[in-house]
Order: sequence, then C-alpha cells, then structure tokens
Amino acid sequence: MDIPMGMNQPLAKKEIRRMDQTMNQKSKGNNSAVQQIAIANALESYQKLAQNLAHCGCLRSAFDFCQRGSKAFPKASSLNDTRQAILATNRETQLQRDPSWDESSFDPKTDLPDEGSVRRELYPWNTHDPDRFSATTPKRRAPKSPPQMRRPTPLLTSSNPPQTTIQQLGLFATADIPPGDVVLTESSLLTANNCHLHPLCDACSRDLPPLTPSSHPYACPSCPDTVFCSAPCLSLAQTHYHPAICGKDIDAIGKDTAAPDAVNALYLLLLFRAVALAETQATHPLDLRETKYLWGDFVHPDRGYLHSASAAAEPLSVARHLPFSFRFNVLAPLHVLEKMDVDVFAPTALRRYDG
Repeated sequence: MDIPMGMNQPLAKKEIRRMDQTMNQKSKGNNSAVQQIAIANALESYQKLAQNLAHCGCLRSAFDFCQRGSKAFPKASSLNDTRQAILATNRETQLQRDPSWDESSFDPKTDLPDEGSVRRELYPWNTHDPDRFSATTPKRRAPKSPPQMRRPTPLLTSSNPPQTTIQQLGLFATADIPPGDVVLTESSLLTANNCHLHPLCDACSRDLPPLTPSSHPYACPSCPDTVFCSAPCLSLAQTHYHPAICGKDIDAIGKDTAAPDAVNALYLLLLFRAVALAETQATHPLDLRETKYLWGDFVHPDRGYLHSASAAAEPLSVARHLPFSFRFNVLAPLHVLEKMDVDVFAPTALRRYDG
C-alpha cells in the first residue's frame, strides 16, 4: 500500500501490521471465547474495508485489504469473492474505454485505479453546521466592502424564478467599479504551499519580502525554517495554529510531490493546517471561522433521503462529487495526528476528529 512521502511508521500502518499479527496468532490453537470474537471481528473489518473502498472506487486499496485478509484467513471465501468482484469491475471499465484492452500484462497491485469519489454526509447528530441561510448569517459573515458592493444577500439561481426556489449567498456590485479598485479584502490562515522551491509566508501565503535594511522576513524563534512575511503574520500564527506543529516538520509530507499527486498533496496541506488551527484553539475543525460556513460539497443532498431505508439499500444511488483516496484521506491524516502527538483513541480526539 502506498504511503505518503516522508511517512515513517505511520499510526495507520502500525495498526494494520498489528492487526495482521493478531490474526496470524489464531493458528496457535488459542480457542478462547475472547480470541474467537477477536478473529470474527477482524475478518469482518477486512471485509468492510475492502467492500467500502471498492464502492468508493479505490480499487487498489480494496484489493490490498483483500490480499491481507486472505493471508490471515485463507478459508474466507467472502474476501476472495470481493477480490474477484474488484477485478471484474476494473475489467468492465477498461473494456468500455478500450475494447482491445489486454489483461495479460495487468498487475492489480500496481495498475488498479485508487482514486475514488464520495459525498459529504451530514449526520443527524452533527451540530457543527450552521444554518447558512438564516436571517443573521449574512450579517455575521458579511465582509468589509466598499459602498458600491452590497453585502451577502440570498439570490435566486436564475433571472427567471423557478417553481422551486434555490437559495444561495452572493456578493454583487450596485454600481460601476473602475478597473484596479479593491472590492474585497479577506485574510485567512487556512492556506497552503506545496512547493519547497518557492517559499511563501507560512501564514498568509504572500511572497516573502526581500532582505533589505528596511524589510526582512520573520522566522519562528523555535523553528527558523518556518518564515513569515511580517510581524503581524508571525503573531497570528503563534496564537492560532503554529504551536501545534512547531518543529515537527509536518509540511514536508505533502511538498514537492509528483505531478499526479499535486492536487491531493495541496488538499492534504490544507487539511493539516485546519487540524493545527483546531488543536491550537482547542475546538472542532468544523467550528473554525475559516470552515464553519462552508458546505464542503458541490451539492446539498436531501437529508431525508440520505437517512432513509431506500438510501441504505442503494448506497451508490446518491451522486458523489468529492475525490477520495485512502492514502490521502485516511493514512496521511492519521500520520499527521501522530506526529502532532495527538492520541487518536483519547476521548477528546475522538470527539474532535471522528464525527
């Protein structure tokens, strides 16, 4: 299984290896009730991981878990069935794209696709998402703007009102704006830079000032490699996110990656920053000022349908728009939490990151 650049014994990898070792102990003849329950649960874990990763489209990771599970449970026919279903799905997809596709040189360990798609699930117990269309939200989130700009206002999606009104939040001009005028200024600490060769301010991602008698970058006193464009940016970083990652070289994990992984790596760095903001401010990542009013998906699904019996019976019937990778969405975040000395099994961490 692929591990992100810079990953040294990640928590997820150690947990998977420990699970494999535990499963292999079944051959030692320990038939206690506890051991039997552990074996049954472990087999079910392999099955669920493989099946759900396959549903997401991460066929290579799903195939890998089938291989791991089959090694621990050679007689488990369900894992072999899932493995054959994965290969059949890939074969059908390849033949649809190219009828002359030749399977003779195909290696599932390296050639299966591993980039899938998911939807954002809004669970009934999620209390972190505000009502973005309430009467108070636009006033609370309205940016400082010139007089010729109207503040966020509910808009219709078309000049011809449809029968069903779909509300959105918009910012639009009420007068002509000359070229070059600044119409919106918004600063954010939720930034990322995935290039070592072009260093930017760690806080705001602006270019660093040149070294002159009147201007110079500002480095963190504890980790000089982290540089800021100004004293205010250094101060904001120290109070909002930097203490959680100071001296831990977390950013190196997602920098200077290969071109096919560049988008995922940039997303990963943004995720790292959100986690650092949440840890430093002792809050849930969805309650951060930078994320609280973002929906996080391209569509807003029908909550009533998602939690209905029909949706449960047909999990693939709801459109999925968000890219998903087991490597970048599961393994790498677990590794980052480990490097930040966060015990992912502690009650506080479970409440903050597992809901």
